[in-house]
Amino acid sequence: MLIVEDGSGLANAESYVSASDAASYAADRGLTFPASPADKAEAALRRATAYIDNTYRTRFPGQRKKFRLQALEWPRVGVVDMNGFPVTGDEVPVEVVRATCEAAVRELASPGSLNPDVTPAR
Repeated sequence: MLIVEDGSGLANAESYVSASDAASYAADRGLTFPASPADKAEAALRRATAYIDNTYRTRFPGQRKKFRLQALEWPRVGVVDMNGFPVTGDEVPVEVVRATCEAAVRELASPGSLNPDVTPAR
């Protein structure tokens, strides 16, 4: 079962979004993200979340709410958005959730596409 970050800084969170919410996001945009079978959808969400965190962690503002005690990069404290408005320390910004959904759609369609193996000199 997928453990979704709830804004408290869970030590065991695996994703920023649930499979059902990712499926709704995708359907609203004419994309395909079947929430069933759950194991494939959840695995894609885990990989998408890892991709978002690993790719953007050094660009995320502020610092982790619970520092090293939380599993994911969000929630964070000391964050203001691009318009100067504060982002509360108990939320995962909608932009991060949407990016995770977008990445999960691609990852479910083509597993491994977010982190392809690289062969030097190719």
